[in-house]
Amino acid sequence: MGLVRSAAVACALLGFALHAPARQANPGAAAESYVRAEMRVQGIPGVALGVLRGGRPIYVRGFGVATLEQPVAVGPDTRFQIGSIGKQFTAVAVMMLAREGRLSLDDPLAKYLPEIPASWGAVTLRLMLNHQSGIPQLTAPGRDLLDLHHDYSDEEYLRLASTLPLDFEPGTDASYSDTAYVLLGFVIGRVAGKFYGDLLAARVFAPLHMLRTRIVSDADIIPGRASGYQRTASGALRNQDYVSPALNRTADGSLYSTVLDLARWDAALYGNDILPQRELRRMWNVDALRDGRQPLLHYGYGWEINSLRGHEVVEYDGNWQG
Repeated sequence: MGLVRSAAVACALLGFALHAPARQANPGAAAESYVRAEMRVQGIPGVALGVLRGGRPIYVRGFGVATLEQPVAVGPDTRFQIGSIGKQFTAVAVMMLAREGRLSLDDPLAKYLPEIPASWGAVTLRLMLNHQSGIPQLTAPGRDLLDLHHDYSDEEYLRLASTLPLDFEPGTDASYSDTAYVLLGFVIGRVAGKFYGDLLAARVFAPLHMLRTRIVSDADIIPGRASGYQRTASGALRNQDYVSPALNRTADGSLYSTVLDLARWDAALYGNDILPQRELRRMWNVDALRDGRQPLLHYGYGWEINSLRGHEVVEYDGNWQG
């Protein structure tokens, strides 16, 4: 689904170098100075910052306020919407089910969602994970088919997606597709027999003590939730746009989390508690296209794979309503 820029953001070291960079005497000082400067320039109400080393937080701090109406300071337990960072959790859920033999990454999507068009027959779960499926975005320049106010059923969403042809033959190119990850959530639901968010709560969040991470809901009373804002053409802030409950529960990114919970997640990525390192590293690899070329989109399974100063970096960001 389309992304909404928010003036309230959460920052955590979700991108991490696979080879440790040189250590700084005071890793928080430069980051704090940068954050404060950017908050002034961009007019950002609140930020939660975490600096991690080797999976351990060495600096955690909140800046500004979580809501403008009743100013409450941002802290380590402030809940922010994390947008497309949620894709890595969806990808891990798929990998868990594959490890248990309940699905295969090379299974065709039609095995689990037989309602899809016959022309999508070559789409596999693997190609959905790495954005090589050709499944189109429902919100893209010149193609804005998704009504963010409509409370879609899974069947309605699937019918809407199925009206579009693939953008390219699966495996021949790469293009970012929120739609593909929404459909992966449907696959998880059909294979596991439960909503993908409930699977994550039981299999990931509870074991890792990520107790303040959960599915987005505008209706629920959620302690510590940060408000989301958008900037108008005049530069003023206004409250985030309404998004229907159904579109705030999709597997392309529909989670609240905190900087401390994301630090716990980062720590788990150095171990084997969620998945064996061998499988995690497989997720951090960019698959070649069918003809052997490397795609321009450097995306593994739920993460972007880049480099910084000679170090391989596994990272992702996200925004939605705030």
